[in-house]
Amino acid sequence: MRPIRGLKAVKCFGRWMARYSRICVCTMGLILSLLALLPSLRQATLTSPAKLPRRFFPAGSAVIDFPYGNMNPIVDLLQKEEILFVMYYAPWCAQSVSVREEYQKAAKYLIDKVKFVGVNCWWPEGSCRNTYKFLKYPELYVYHTNLDGFKFNGIPTADELVRFVEDILYPITLLHSVEGINNFSALHDNVVIGNFDMSTPTPPGYKTYYISAMKMIEWNHLQPVKFSIVNKPLLSQLLGMNDTKQFVILNLNGSFIYPTKNNFTSDSIVKWINEHRYENLVKWISVPGHKSLQLSTQLNRGPVLMVFAPVNRLHTVDFYYLILRELVLQYRNCHNRTFIILLEGLLRRKREHAMKSLVLPKDCLPPYVNNLSCCVSLHRQKHICELCKRTFDYQVKDSCQFSPSEEDIPKRGFGNYRAPSCLDSYQHYNVNEYRTLICKQCDTLSSHSCTIRRSSDPYVNKLVNNFSRSKCKRLSFQKSLYLDSEQKIHSSDIDRDSVTHEFTGFKCHSNKTVNVVLLDKNKHQAFLDRLGTYVPNESNISVSVIIDKQNEVQHFLRQPFTKLNIANFVINFTRGDLPRHLRSEVTSGSCVSEVCVSEATSTTFNSDVMEEDKDVMMLVYSPWCGFCASFAHIYLSLARYFKAAKNIIFSRINGDNNDLPWQYTIDRYPTLLFFPAHRKAESVKYPETLPLTLPNLIKFVLHHTTHDLRMDTAVDVCTKSCIEKNLRRVSEAIVLNIKRRQLLQNHIEKLKLQYKTRQTSVRFKSGVKVLSKRLKKIDKQYKNAFILLKFLKSSQKILDKDKLKNVLESKNNIIIEKDLSLSSVVRYEVHDEL
Repeated sequence: MRPIRGLKAVKCFGRWMARYSRICVCTMGLILSLLALLPSLRQATLTSPAKLPRRFFPAGSAVIDFPYGNMNPIVDLLQKEEILFVMYYAPWCAQSVSVREEYQKAAKYLIDKVKFVGVNCWWPEGSCRNTYKFLKYPELYVYHTNLDGFKFNGIPTADELVRFVEDILYPITLLHSVEGINNFSALHDNVVIGNFDMSTPTPPGYKTYYISAMKMIEWNHLQPVKFSIVNKPLLSQLLGMNDTKQFVILNLNGSFIYPTKNNFTSDSIVKWINEHRYENLVKWISVPGHKSLQLSTQLNRGPVLMVFAPVNRLHTVDFYYLILRELVLQYRNCHNRTFIILLEGLLRRKREHAMKSLVLPKDCLPPYVNNLSCCVSLHRQKHICELCKRTFDYQVKDSCQFSPSEEDIPKRGFGNYRAPSCLDSYQHYNVNEYRTLICKQCDTLSSHSCTIRRSSDPYVNKLVNNFSRSKCKRLSFQKSLYLDSEQKIHSSDIDRDSVTHEFTGFKCHSNKTVNVVLLDKNKHQAFLDRLGTYVPNESNISVSVIIDKQNEVQHFLRQPFTKLNIANFVINFTRGDLPRHLRSEVTSGSCVSEVCVSEATSTTFNSDVMEEDKDVMMLVYSPWCGFCASFAHIYLSLARYFKAAKNIIFSRINGDNNDLPWQYTIDRYPTLLFFPAHRKAESVKYPETLPLTLPNLIKFVLHHTTHDLRMDTAVDVCTKSCIEKNLRRVSEAIVLNIKRRQLLQNHIEKLKLQYKTRQTSVRFKSGVKVLSKRLKKIDKQYKNAFILLKFLKSSQKILDKDKLKNVLESKNNIIIEKDLSLSSVVRYEVHDEL
């Protein structure tokens, strides 16, 4: 039957097709067309094309912007310019937007020296996006000629960017004398001094040496290994360098000459220097905005003295760094080495000179001074040569004592010479110390060797003329960045009290070494806030703290920043005489509602908890704890339950921002601590195995609190239903006592009867005596229960606290215990209400 039915269906469909052939053909054509268009519909773009990028930097900015991410113009620009500073940014990146303003400030300041470039490295069609695969934005690189870029890894503020570029511009210092070498070595932990044949236009190996200096700046821009060269054979021989294309590294461990057998490449030089460099006495840390191990590495080594001080990176030397360096040298001078003492003296004089140079008049710089040279007259017979030492750093009301060494005297030699002092001279120009030798023939010896003179050297004249202008420009730039151009702390205050001799070599007298770390206070304020200490708003005030991670303690220096205070601070910490600092946040506000949970801090913890006459329930929580937030309403309900009790305080403390005393240290959130009245030493912690529910919390409080608090709670929570239920309970207790009393009387009668018949056993006498005591106790309970029953019958809706107290107290002031105590009233009510 089924095949026949199928055949009929086919015939019917054929007749229908013959009748409506046009409709069938159109329908089939439409279906086939849709099937043909289906692949193209699947490949159709469902998103709108990306908008063309816009300029990231303003049109009038000193930054050359390439919003389309094309790298070819940068390559062409690098062929024309010696140095380029390039910022690779993403327009949507918030960090790139925040760095943009600082980058523009640095570009405006260095517009005459360095070209600043911005490249959109996020545009998909740009060559930058296809060439570089950056993991974060922005990325900052300095490109020098045809070398690979030197990456900036610090905090991208304008002063840091300017200092980094200037260090790359001038990575090598020229040293002329032994005094210059000593001063250069005193300022830095590691210095590299090279000897090259500078008579040729391209000294062999000098370019490699120059590149190595820039790589060390890239590796640590805050405390790089400083590179220098000497241009006199006597100095190179004094340092042990007998040949050219040699260099030596100097530090507290001694001097090490680069082996001639090693390859003279920048990578080999950098590797060798890192192997022989001395650990920084004062670690200067600048924590970037991303994850970093710089600070944790120092904390894991042991106790750390962290000094948060205002740092101006536009100054050539930092005042606080020099002070700390002096102290660390004295702290580690275990064998009282003369070399270390000489370094301390050099640092002290350099600090005093730096402080004088920072004292600037209102008009930015003093008037032009013609006496820019310190000169001495060298005479032999009728020939007079005046040797002039020209340096170009400003010093107020100071004279330069210039006594030429044998190296300064020309080879032909001269006899005796005079060395008069010169007024108002520029000292310690750190790029070049330019000297000229002016010789002339005369009949008499001139007595005015420091008279006004003009040099014929165009380099010197140009540098002198531009000095005032560049100095004012730098001061204006500092002012625009809100950086103090003057350190508001005087050297006399620092050295007012000499450091005790006990501090010399104190490191070797104890097995606890304190390392020293310096951080910029203005850029690491978040660390101070996290440490939980009050810091004044004045930007020129420093903060010193010792952190001992192993013992989980921290100590703050409460005295001003002086050498003596810092030394005593370290000594007292080593001896264990410093009190532990407890982090404490500042809270404001008071309880205004009927039910309130007060907020405690480390400062108010003892006064809140140790109140002798009151029970205290303390909740230790953390803002990031999710369960603490869900538990908050339960804790508030607990406080509401005991609102009638006047002798209990409910409080809480943020354990994440407040340190608790050692005896109350916890390891989990939330944690409940109960401090009973008159028994503070018997504080109780809520059991971790017990669920945090309201009935359990009420039982916990009632179990450890006083009778007065139980009474206050009972009066407050006992409603009409509570009175009726407890009335039944007291009635049942009275009936039960009657039965127990009857059983005891029967038992006593039996014992007395046995005693009369036997008249021998002493055990029967003691048994009757014990049962008689029990019977008296039951009689007393029966009497008090009867009084309580009468009181409950008279109370219909609300219990009177004073009347209840009088009822529960007998003539001997004995409160009813066991089943008829007030705790039983509270217990039954708790179960009814919850």
